[in-house]
Amino acid sequence: YCVCVIPRRARNMEDMSTGSLVLARAWYAFTQRKALVLSSLAVAAFLLLMTAAAYAQTVAPAGSEGVSAPLALPGELAEVTRDETVTHEDLGTAPAAILPDSPFHFFKRFGRGVQEAFTFDPVRDAELKLQHANQQLSECAQWIERDGMANINSTVLSSALEIYKDKVDEVRDTAAGLKTAKETQPEVIDRLLNDMTDKQIRHRRMLDGITKDVLEAKEIAAEGGVELSDDIDRVLSKVEETKDATVSDLTDMLVQVEDSPQSVGVRITNVLDRQAGSEFKELKHLEVLQAVKEKMPEEAQDSLELAKTNTIQKFEAKMRDLPPVARAEKFKVYV
Repeated sequence: YCVCVIPRRARNMEDMSTGSLVLARAWYAFTQRKALVLSSLAVAAFLLLMTAAAYAQTVAPAGSEGVSAPLALPGELAEVTRDETVTHEDLGTAPAAILPDSPFHFFKRFGRGVQEAFTFDPVRDAELKLQHANQQLSECAQWIERDGMANINSTVLSSALEIYKDKVDEVRDTAAGLKTAKETQPEVIDRLLNDMTDKQIRHRRMLDGITKDVLEAKEIAAEGGVELSDDIDRVLSKVEETKDATVSDLTDMLVQVEDSPQSVGVRITNVLDRQAGSEFKELKHLEVLQAVKEKMPEEAQDSLELAKTNTIQKFEAKMRDLPPVARAEKFKVYV
C-alpha cells in the first residue's frame, strides 16, 4: 500500500528540560483553544515528577559546553509520528488515480451515490457509506501528499472536506436501521460499530494532520517571504468544523444504537486499546475521550470520565515500567 502520512515536523529539543517543555506546551495549547483536558495535564505533571530525578542526574561531561545535543534518532522520530500516521490499510482504501482536484472526481462521487441508492439492506448501506467516507478523506490526504499543501487549491480542498463531512452525516443517519437490525444480528452490528468507531478516530488523526500541514506551509512561506492565499486559512476553519461535526455524529450514532449511553465509553476505550501506537498513545486517547464526552448526554458523561481515569491509570503503570532516563528521553521527543 502507498502510505498516506500526515507528516509532523521534528522539533529541536536542544537545551529544554522536561519540566519547562511540558509547562510551555500546556500553556501554548491553552492559548490556542486546543488545550488537552485537565486529565492530560495531570498526566504531564505525573511525568514531570517521574522524570525530574533522572534529569537531575544527567550532567554534561567536562568540556562539552557549547556542544549541541544530538538530533533525535530515526527510531525516536518514529515514536513521534507513530500515533499520528494513518495508512490506506488502516482505512481499508487503496491509492486513487482520480483525486478531488480532478474534474472527473464528480463522476466518481456520482457512482458512489448510485451504489448507495440501490443498497437497501441497512447494514450494507451503513458499511458502504462508511467506506465512501474513508475514500473521500483518504483522497484528500493523498492529494496533499502528492502536491504539497502550499500548492493545493484551498477552495477545492475545503469543498472536498465538506463532502466528507456530509458523508459522515449520512453514516450517522443509518442509526435507526442499525438499531432495528441489532435485534436479529447483534454480533454483526457490534462489529460494525467497532469499525465505525475505529475509522472515525483515525479520521480525526488525519484531520489533525491536515491542520499541521497548513501551519507548516504557512511557516515555510513566511520564512521565505512568500505570501500564500488567504483561502488557506479557510482550510483550518473547515478542519475544525469537520472534526467537531464528525465526533458529534459518532457520539449520536453510538448513543442511538447502544443498549445504554454508558456502553459508549466502554466501546470507545476498547477500540482505542486495540489500535497500535507508541508508549504514549494514551495521551492522544485522552483527547478523543474528552471530545466525545463533550457531545454526550449529561447523564452518560460519567462513563466517559471513568474511561479517562482508566486511561490515565494504564498510562502511569506503563511509565513506571520504563527506566527513568529512557522515559525522560522518549517523552522529551514525543511532546
